[in-house]
Amino acid sequence: MKSKRKAFTLAEVLLSIGLLSVALLAVIGLFTSAIRFQASSQERELGVNIARRLLERIASEPNVVPPGPAVWTGGEMAFTPLDIGPPAFPPAPYPYEGGYALDVVLDNSTRPGMKLVQVVARWGNGRSVTLQTFIRQ
Repeated sequence: MKSKRKAFTLAEVLLSIGLLSVALLAVIGLFTSAIRFQASSQERELGVNIARRLLERIASEPNVVPPGPAVWTGGEMAFTPLDIGPPAFPPAPYPYEGGYALDVVLDNSTRPGMKLVQVVARWGNGRSVTLQTFIRQ
């Protein structure tokens, strides 16, 4: 005599629980990656904003830009032909709050009367973003 009652067997229940567990682990891994990517993206966005602010300040005050090529690493002058006292360029702060260090590179341009300005914001484990523009001299 057959029972009219229909039910799942133990094997079917265990198989469905196993499949749901695998799917749940995949979704959790996806969320973890998304959170990590979002944090990295926020750090990069802040680095771009910090570098852009300094680049805009430099471009708005072209009269304080030294005439020769120069490099500032984390606010310390690495090389400049005008080595007279503390430089008024580039504008402070160095290093920037939040663990960001700013580097500024000035280079003569192939365009007459122009200078190439690069601002590099560095943070974390070797992460950086570089912005550059030309300014008139």
